[in-house]
Amino acid sequence: MQIPNNKRIIAKRSLLVMLVGLLMIFVPMNLGLDGMDGGFALAVFGGLIAITALITYFIYMRLAREQDNLMNGTNLLAHWKYNTEQWRAYAEIDYQEDKAAKKMLFWLVAGFALFFGIIFAVFGDDGGIYVLYVMLALIALIAVVAKVSAQVTYKRNLSRTGEVLLSEHSALINGQLHVWNLLNARLIDVRLVEYEQMNMLEIEYVVPQRNADAQYTARIPIPYGKEAEAEAVAQEIGKHKKN
Repeated sequence: MQIPNNKRIIAKRSLLVMLVGLLMIFVPMNLGLDGMDGGFALAVFGGLIAITALITYFIYMRLAREQDNLMNGTNLLAHWKYNTEQWRAYAEIDYQEDKAAKKMLFWLVAGFALFFGIIFAVFGDDGGIYVLYVMLALIALIAVVAKVSAQVTYKRNLSRTGEVLLSEHSALINGQLHVWNLLNARLIDVRLVEYEQMNMLEIEYVVPQRNADAQYTARIPIPYGKEAEAEAVAQEIGKHKKN
């Protein structure tokens, strides 16, 4: 599988962003810009940019190394290839499942946003109506993002017949990387699921974020005749499940 390691590209670009942040800290001092005239604010903003970029660099370098290990065949549990017919069937199933999950999430977020928007509009002061407008704009934006993100994955899957590289802690599915042992990520479930056209190995995990955990599901089609191997792989990955 020859897939460009975009994670490494992002890591390198984050170093350039960090350099910009550092320049924002030191350049005002060298130019004689007084702190009260914006020098302090510019330096603080530059510091935040530099710190964020540095964190981004380490995260994406870790992801890049994980993808390199998969592509180099390091500690692989499975390397599966598919014919065109099976991969197209998988792409359709994955698209429908992804679209349904995003639709459910959209209605949940939209419901909360609309509720609070109406509360502000009815019980707030004169500016409350603008909160409602912002919430409506947010709902529209989320709808567009949800639809586009599902279609991007679907089109990528249809662009070429897929290939899967799978280890105990990660999977590269047609170029899309999933890692469930990074940044306190937690493996929730590993299961074999029977669909009408094929069987799949589904790996569910969460990644802690500031406000709430982000939940992901890696759906991996099981090649015809590889069901016993897939069961062994599921058991091996399941050993790392955290209760």
